[in-house]
Amino acid sequence: SLLLAGIWALWHLPLVFVRGSFQNGLLEHLPTLIMYFIAFVPGSILMSWIYYRTNRSTLSAILFHFAGNAAGEMLQLELPTRVLQTVIACAVAAAVVWVEWPLFTQREFWVDFSGDGESARLGRTAGVPNAPRRRVPSGVVSTSDRRRPRPDFRAEARRRADLTAATVKGAWFT
Repeated sequence: SLLLAGIWALWHLPLVFVRGSFQNGLLEHLPTLIMYFIAFVPGSILMSWIYYRTNRSTLSAILFHFAGNAAGEMLQLELPTRVLQTVIACAVAAAVVWVEWPLFTQREFWVDFSGDGESARLGRTAGVPNAPRRRVPSGVVSTSDRRRPRPDFRAEARRRADLTAATVKGAWFT
């Protein structure tokens, strides 16, 4: 979520220099500009939480972003109110992280540098020998727990070739 917040902030940074944009107008009130960029942190936390809690629905994240933009345009909040909005968003995001801590701390993306595939298959941290298998508390859906070992396609091809050869060999003798 923090990486997403940084990318999101960098994405919006050029708009500060575009005349007539909302972000350019924030240059007149520096605390609000700072809060604008700080708001990406709770926004990305909430967006990530919604994304994972809706079974990785990208549409839900898009609708969350759209709702935030639409509310900002329709309500035309004053700049001090936007600062308060950021403070409230930080409080809500902190509450979500507090309640959903296992969701935000589980590791789902494994990089296996060992080459044996064992670390990824067992759900262990790559490069850490004898790392314990992580446990996800009940109620937390983890996609990594549903992962199956990668099938050995070569063994499957050999098995099928052997079956085909046996069938052909049997056909010759009948």
